[in-house]
Amino acid sequence: MRSNGKVRGLPNESLRSSVKKSGCSASPVAPHPSHRSAVGPYPLPAALRLQGEGERLDHVRLLITRPSEDAEALKTQLEKLGHQVIVSPVLTIAPLADVTIPKADYQLVALTSANAIRCLSDTPHLEGLRHLPVMSVGPQSAAAARQAGFTMITQAGGDGAGLARHIIATAKPAAGPVLYLSGRDTASDFAGLLERAGFAVERAVIYEARAAENLASAAAQAQGVLLYSPRSAKLWLELARRHDIKAKAMLHFCLSPNIAAILPDGFVTRVAPRPTEESLLEIIGSAA
Repeated sequence: MRSNGKVRGLPNESLRSSVKKSGCSASPVAPHPSHRSAVGPYPLPAALRLQGEGERLDHVRLLITRPSEDAEALKTQLEKLGHQVIVSPVLTIAPLADVTIPKADYQLVALTSANAIRCLSDTPHLEGLRHLPVMSVGPQSAAAARQAGFTMITQAGGDGAGLARHIIATAKPAAGPVLYLSGRDTASDFAGLLERAGFAVERAVIYEARAAENLASAAAQAQGVLLYSPRSAKLWLELARRHDIKAKAMLHFCLSPNIAAILPDGFVTRVAPRPTEESLLEIIGSAA
């Protein structure tokens, strides 16, 4: 299908491909109609093309751009799927020293990432909060809250907007303010969505995500790249240009359409049908 001139939703049969272990190059194939953009055809990267009926690419070299706190667990999952993995975070999580969490009768704690609760886990800031229910965006943030000592945890939404919709549907503004533990930069208007629905939101900025200055030396060897946020997509493109890496020749796995929209025309992308890591792993598995 086409979306703003970018390649989207490539069919699985285009990705069941093979690279001979002997090192032979893949045979070119004609691009599928859905590979075309507004200006012409963009076939899959050569290493991901079909070679023979029934053959498939058993080992794809994938580049993980997530912060190191999440990258290692993801690396293990991808290796279990049979992929080779290169870890090269484009963001580094740095706790802030001047964190302030005002005292209030909060009705719940909201987490749109695991990083905030991880940064607070060894601080006294959580001592008066652990009795509160936690609304977390996904399994990583739920696990981080559990590890930090919270016991009433609900996982919902998949992304910030989805979590906001869940809170709006299940909580009441009159029950008290929502404590939103976040980073300095956020990918969604989570607080704004709640406030427009009548909720009072106290946002406490716990950390900042600092841009990496370099990529791993093996990054240019990747055949596919995992992207989890619009900011990480922009940083990946900047770093790839700086290192003279031909990013357009790689397959980009994106957590959501707004991430894929950052990539230039002609980039081949696969977009997760739901904004969750589980969904992203599913499309990566189907492409291998």
